[in-house]
Amino acid sequence: MMIVMVVGFVLAWMPFNAVNLYRDLFGISTTKWYSTVFALCHVCAMCSAVLNPIIYSWFNPQFRTSITTLFRGNNEEARLIKKKPSSTSKMVAYPNNFSEI
Repeated sequence: MMIVMVVGFVLAWMPFNAVNLYRDLFGISTTKWYSTVFALCHVCAMCSAVLNPIIYSWFNPQFRTSITTLFRGNNEEARLIKKKPSSTSKMVAYPNNFSEI
């Protein structure tokens, strides 16, 4: 996961840093194409903020299993949720009276 995070970060921020380095070395921030290129590179860099949660969640096995089950439309979990408990006794998280404490 760490390798994917680093590669994603480098790919997202490299164009932005390259444009800024080019501007600093050659001083061409007044050309008509610079603002468009800068905006596109900035959007690409900000995509790393969207990329990080996607990478973290995809490398989590429980989350990946849940999402794939959700998109497949597997009714196994729905069947288990609708299944009624076999015992008739109700479990209460709090005592009925204070003498039980």
